[in-house]
This record gives sequence, structure tokens and C-alpha cells, in this order.
Amino acid sequence: MFLICNLISLNMKIIFAINSNGLGHATRCIPLISECIKKGMKVYIISNYRAMDFLKDEFKNTVEKYFILPDYSFSKKVFGKKKVSVEKFLMYLPMYLNEFRNEHKKFKKIQKKYTFDIIISDARPGIYDSEVPSYLINHHIKIPLQGFLKSSKYITEFAFFALKNKYKKILIPDFETNSLAGEYTHDFNYLNEEDYEYLGLISMINKKQNKKKDIDYFFSISGPEPQRTVFEKKIMTNIKKIQGKIVITLGKPEKYFKKKEGNVEIYSFLDKKKQSEMMSRAKLVITRSGYTTLMDLAQIGQKALLIPTKGQPEQEYLAKYHLKQGNYYFSELDDLNIPKDLEIAERFLGYKTKKKTKDATKKFMDIILKK
Repeated sequence: MFLICNLISLNMKIIFAINSNGLGHATRCIPLISECIKKGMKVYIISNYRAMDFLKDEFKNTVEKYFILPDYSFSKKVFGKKKVSVEKFLMYLPMYLNEFRNEHKKFKKIQKKYTFDIIISDARPGIYDSEVPSYLINHHIKIPLQGFLKSSKYITEFAFFALKNKYKKILIPDFETNSLAGEYTHDFNYLNEEDYEYLGLISMINKKQNKKKDIDYFFSISGPEPQRTVFEKKIMTNIKKIQGKIVITLGKPEKYFKKKEGNVEIYSFLDKKKQSEMMSRAKLVITRSGYTTLMDLAQIGQKALLIPTKGQPEQEYLAKYHLKQGNYYFSELDDLNIPKDLEIAERFLGYKTKKKTKDATKKFMDIILKK
């Protein structure tokens, strides 16, 4: 089977279309892209903004070609300084559907010229070809909201139900049991079992063996603007209250710098190797409760204090879900109490699983190379 898969993959052209809202979609695609390159496939990438900069820095000329293709206007209309407006998202939904259609038209021109054999879309619903094996990677299938929007989980799942015929399979980066995403990826009302496949966790982080826990606190600042900057300012104003060795990464890959201020090391950005090292060395990680981040933490079995992005339903849900599961403590950014919250977070052991990224990448390759 291994030999057959290698013969099939040789010289096949595969394109990854990656959502550029933050870096999470890009980082979780790294192991999948790396495995495709390793198998001899010709890899192409579509993305934009910081996500594209990050991917170019990671893969350089091992990727055949990079296509800059703007995706969606969520960040301009939905992401505010104080919160993410779900109401605005629903109000602008018809416009976003039109953006999906326009994205598909642009992709068809690219596909006509390059004739890709396999298409992978990570949260870019406009990227597919009905005549070519196309796969959609996504985990927010159902988005459970509170109050008058609680029916949203049915609406969002139905949207994926409407999309399913455009893709050979929806690939969900989660486990069927001991879920990382909870209701987001389980108990479907419209999707049938043949419509999707659970891959497991996918993380670019590799645990550094034999690394001493010599960093007391590792702060990973990330997310879409302007909320990334709001997070950064809040941490910087409170950092002097903490004793011990502290490392901060600002999540800004466009311009690299490093500086040290007393017991604090600040990096503008950390590449995959350095991020893995810092997370492995840290006694506690302080980070957003984004789904990719949770997969990174699970990959290395790390403790963490989660700080969800205000008004972002997914992060708020995941923070509460993992508190209920007894995996992680969380604090709202406005209510952050340093060092008290850090002390409480250290009592939680984190999410534990024996199945890691290597298992998910193997399953991914088996699926896309299956005849």
C-alpha cells in the first residue's frame, strides 16, 4: 500500500487554499503540506496577508507557486476593537455568499491554467472543482450561540450541508470521541456519516524531548487585527506583576525583531521550530482559545491559561467547554487578574491524548490518495 500511494502521488499537482483570517488555518496546514511534498507531490498554495507571508517563509521554493487571492471581508466588517459582531456577520451573510461565488470564478481561471489533480480548501468555500477531487477542511460546522441566535448551530450546519455536494468529503480536524471542539464538530442534524471524516488533531508543533521547563510563562499573542493589538497592550501593561522567566511572541511575522527587558524576552514572531521549543520549555502557556492553538497544546500535553477573543463565539465556547471538561482554566481579557489567574491555571493538567499529528497526516494522505 505504501508503494502504491507513493506511485500515485508522484508528480500529482495539489493545491491548498488557506483562509487568511489569523494564522491558525495556515499553521494547521503545515503538516499536511509537508507530507504532500515529502510524498513527491507538486504543491501550490492560495492565501493572503500574514498567512501567506508565514507560508512563504516556511516552505520557500519547495512550493511550486504561491497565488495571492483575497478571501473574505470578515475582518473589516465583523472584527471590532472590543468584540466580534455575530449580528453583523449574519446581516452581511448575503454579501459573503457573493464573495464565495466571486472567489470560485477567480479560482476557475487558475484551475483552467494549472489543472490541479487534488484541491484542498481550508475554510475557503469558494475553492473547489466539481470535476476534480476537492476536500474542505473545517471544524466550525455548528456554531452554538446564546439567546435569540441559538438556532445558529442549525443554520451553520445547513450551510455545510448545502456545500457538501461540491466536495468529495468534509475533513474535520477533531476526534470522534474525547472531542477537542465539542458541539462544533458533533451531533449533526443534516450531515450524514459519509459526508465527513474525522482526521484527529493537526498541529505544526513538535514536542521537544529532554527540554527543561526553564520558562515560567510563555505568552502567545495572536488573532486578527485590531484585537491582536488589544491583547498585546493588555499583556504588556500587566507583565511587570509577574516574577520568573517570561517569553512573549507577538504574532507579527512581517518584521522580525527580538528584545529583552529584564526578565522578559519579546519576539515579534516565532517560526515553527522556535515556537515548538518555547511551548515545550514553558511551565504555563498563556494564549487565545482558538481551535488551532488548542490542537497545539494537545499535541504536546501542555498546561495553559486561555483568554478567548471577546465576542468571538468559537473561542468563548471552547474556553468554557474545556473548563467544564477540566482541561484548562480561562479568563476574559477585561477580567484578567495577573498573577491570580496564572496560579489557578497551573492546577489544570491540560487535554491529554495518545493520538497525535502523525496519525492525522497519515489518515489525510490515505483519504486523498484513495482511488
